[in-house]
Amino acid sequence: MAIQSAGQVSFTTMVVGVVGVIKKLFAAGIILLLVCMNIPSTGRVMEQTSTLSTDGITRYVGGSGPGNYTKIQDAIDNSSDGDTVFVYKGEYHENLRIEKSINLIGENKNLTIVEADEYYSSLINIYADEVKVSGFTIQGSFFLGVYTNENSCIISDNIIKNNGRGIDIGSAKSKNNTVHNNILIDNFMQMRGGSYHTISNNSFINTGIEFFDVPSNIVCSNNTVNGKPLIYLENKKDMIFNEEAGQIILVSCENVTVENQNIWYTEDGIQVLNSNNCLIADSIISGNANGIIIRDYSERITIFGNTIYDNENTGIQIRDTGHNYIINNDIYDQKAGIQLKESSNNNIAENYIHNNFDGIRLGDESNNNYIEKNSIINNGYGIYNGWKDDPYDIVSTTNTTIELNHFEKNVLYLSFASRNKIFRNNFISCIADYQMSFFNKWDGNYWGKSRILPKLIFGINILPWIQIDWHPAQEPYDI
Repeated sequence: MAIQSAGQVSFTTMVVGVVGVIKKLFAAGIILLLVCMNIPSTGRVMEQTSTLSTDGITRYVGGSGPGNYTKIQDAIDNSSDGDTVFVYKGEYHENLRIEKSINLIGENKNLTIVEADEYYSSLINIYADEVKVSGFTIQGSFFLGVYTNENSCIISDNIIKNNGRGIDIGSAKSKNNTVHNNILIDNFMQMRGGSYHTISNNSFINTGIEFFDVPSNIVCSNNTVNGKPLIYLENKKDMIFNEEAGQIILVSCENVTVENQNIWYTEDGIQVLNSNNCLIADSIISGNANGIIIRDYSERITIFGNTIYDNENTGIQIRDTGHNYIINNDIYDQKAGIQLKESSNNNIAENYIHNNFDGIRLGDESNNNYIEKNSIINNGYGIYNGWKDDPYDIVSTTNTTIELNHFEKNVLYLSFASRNKIFRNNFISCIADYQMSFFNKWDGNYWGKSRILPKLIFGINILPWIQIDWHPAQEPYDI
């Protein structure tokens, strides 16, 4: 056995003592770490004051952190490009204006509620590029939930409900906006054209999307309307679509058939924009704001064999287009069964149009249309040509032919209508009226009973006026 000197013993003892201290400190550190890891969570984000990160300053609204803002708008006003405004859960009664490229983030979309303080103003107005709004319930504006006409904005993970319009992308020049993973309830999304937008993974409940102008290069995927797929087709050709859908939008399509649909409680059941030679057939479309809208330079669209009823505004609306065909549809219980606005050279034939406020409404500059062989029964107005949407908008209709229709229990009303032909119709329990309408031709119509003498048709052209059906029919036509 080796014998150690006193110096060796002293050195060894010192080393052992140092190692022991290090072990104790290490053990204490481990214990402290474990204790920290097992502190119970409060179930919410820790409330903080404004902090600086590499991406800009984060400003906090609500909560109990010292120095936190109480109003969202104050935090926005004090932010700069690249900052984040984080809003703790709670109810905030404000209308917001964002003019900087910031992130506006709510703690929890179900519990962070922004409600319009001014009911007749838009709720969140975005006037800067690259703004993100996420994590809120946005509700209670008569006009708009979220509005922007800027570029590269993100609206995501929100609940947007009970506004006039939920989201409005308000410029045909806007690009690269993203609308993702939102829930929209009872307020629709309006797109005023634009390009390269992404609309994905949104859920629309009793609402949908309305395109107000022709968009391009839109990615619209994995959205639902009332639990059914929202179908967006752009630049598609030569196809038939007959699968279940909650809403259908055709943009710049050609020779596409949409058939066998049952679409209800969305904004516009089927929209067709800038498309040609398409067919909408054998579908039931009901309970929407509008049933079918054909617009923006679409031509030779045929609407055939559908049942269209109980839509809030119009069953079929055709505007800014022409040369379309509405044939053999059952159309009832709307403000207007069929409405034409700035739409000419259309053929409306063999439809059963009944129990609407207006059976057929002819809007401004809708000329050279042919209305034939329809049964138009028990509407307030069988055909109405006049200013209903805007009392200062003088509506004119010329060179339209109304022939071989069966009118019963309606009013036929023409205003600022000239050079139209009203030939060989049945008018049973009907009133024909007009004002400021010249050079219309009435001939061969049946007026509810046999007539020997010409039928006088009274109206007002500055002064009380008379137009005349010189050859009234002696018996009704078999229509």
